Amino acid sequence: MSWATRWVRASRPTSRSPIRRALRRIVIGGLGIRLVRGVGLPESIALALEAPSVADVSDPQGRAFRAFAELTRSDLKALAACIRGSRQTLSPEEVALISAPALVAVGTTDTIAGSAHELAALMPNARALDIPGRDHMLAGGRQGVQGGRGAVPSRAIVTSLHESFRGAAGNRLAADVFGDPGRPVLLLHGGGQTRHAWRRTAVEIARAGMTAYAVDQRGHGDSEWVADGAYRFKDFADDVTAVAAELTRRHGEPPVAIGASLGGIASLLAAGEAKDPIFAALVLVDITPRVDLAGVAKVQGFMRAHAHEGFRLRGGSRGCGRRLSAAPAAARARPKA
Repeated sequence: MSWATRWVRASRPTSRSPIRRALRRIVIGGLGIRLVRGVGLPESIALALEAPSVADVSDPQGRAFRAFAELTRSDLKALAACIRGSRQTLSPEEVALISAPALVAVGTTDTIAGSAHELAALMPNARALDIPGRDHMLAGGRQGVQGGRGAVPSRAIVTSLHESFRGAAGNRLAADVFGDPGRPVLLLHGGGQTRHAWRRTAVEIARAGMTAYAVDQRGHGDSEWVADGAYRFKDFADDVTAVAAELTRRHGEPPVAIGASLGGIASLLAAGEAKDPIFAALVLVDITPRVDLAGVAKVQGFMRAHAHEGFRLRGGSRGCGRRLSAAPAAARARPKA
């Protein structure tokens, strides 16, 4: 018995009682009229799932599927096999037998599922729900289904997913992602830090209903070192531009950038060099457009003096504070405005 036949039988009245159903209600997400007119995804998506990394995928639809699969830590090989496997459809007559109350929810930008309204029209007791601005991968996000109430409860445990981006030179940039699909927020750490410095901030951003991306900049944390030794401010800025472009492509809107020290400088340069805006907003932490060179020299001197100890900030920004607290008072003094 096919899954389609089982589904139809489960939604019909049982033989024991004409009133009672095996399924009392049905919610169909991400499936529209193509459930009847034929479903199936192109081979390019399966190939994208099998590619070495998302940066190696050129097909836009394939990149979207691969990025989302990595975000959810899905089994890439299993998904590719599923896509290549046979897909069964329902006939209009079979759909008409689904008598249980049904809700058909499809994103308005979903080019895969087809019309929710056309599918719902074939059922005797169904209605359609348009999820504004959502595609096939993001249709189940809290914000779309719950009318904008996408915030995570304040006491909920927020976990992160690990993924990677490609910098301007093709260099791999490690990142942690917090939260369900929502407005993207790009978190960029300072020199000598890693993405872990932003963990607590990222959790709060996720609880506010946004998606936080904490990224290790080139040569930091788990990101690749650059073979040619390109670590100028402009090189960091070029990476920021590349990551911002990828987030804009994924979310359909530019990210909010929050940069501390080196991350702030890189963000400023990236925004200043761009022909069009690449950020929805820019937040600077511990950095301004004008820098006190004497203060910079003090910080650099301190970091050189303690370079042999390393800068493993596993405990977040507080770890940085503990390390800096060992510096002379003169090195920690706030520069005059």
